[in-house]
Amino acid sequence: LSSADLVLLKQEDDSAVIWFNGQEVAIEKNDTLSTAYNIGTLNSSRSFSDWVGSADTNDY
Repeated sequence: LSSADLVLLKQEDDSAVIWFNGQEVAIEKNDTLSTAYNIGTLNSSRSFSDWVGSADTNDY
């Protein structure tokens, strides 16, 4: 991991707060399929954002 990649990782905000069954839940996205956040079946429009670059090539 280069110094530049480490700086990018520290700047990355991959956290969010969602409402699930009436409760506020803090989440953090993962970078492997086995630890990915499962958003389940969506019943309406939802928006998700993330960053993918040289220091973070896979987001699930």
